Amino acid sequence: MARFWEENSDPTDSVCVLERKRWFVLQTRSQQERVVAGLLHARGTECFLPTSTRRTRTARGPGSREVPLFPGYVFLRGERQDAYVADRNRRLVQIIDVADQDQLERELVQIQRALDAGVGLEPHRRFVAGTPVRVRAGGLLGVQGIVERHAAPHRLILQVQTLGQAVSFELDDDDLEPID
Repeated sequence: MARFWEENSDPTDSVCVLERKRWFVLQTRSQQERVVAGLLHARGTECFLPTSTRRTRTARGPGSREVPLFPGYVFLRGERQDAYVADRNRRLVQIIDVADQDQLERELVQIQRALDAGVGLEPHRRFVAGTPVRVRAGGLLGVQGIVERHAAPHRLILQVQTLGQAVSFELDDDDLEPID
């Protein structure tokens, strides 16, 4: 995993004062985070793609794989034109300017420190009320609904529009994925 601060600088310092680079958040197309980070790294551009190990189950048995902590996003430190490498390859949805550079830097340092300490970080989804979602696993695999409340466990609403009625049940974040 790439570190985003200079190896000889103190990671608690906000930014290396010799060379102030700007942070940009790159929103990638689905499943393109690693490719975008690889393209940037190959060009010598600083980027940060924090990942965690997720246990998986396949027909071959249990396993694990590295997944992005923030699916769909790569953090770039440099110039806006550095992002155009990935954009030319049609792998980006958008380039997001970061208004509060110091705050993002502090937040990313905290995440890097937690990763360095071996803390088992996992993505934490925050579905807001009204988000259309699909169930990812279990007996309800593929069932689609709308989140009624954002506190976990989420209450999922299933509608029968012909009747003008609905039913609901509760599920945890890990069981849901947003519908694009």
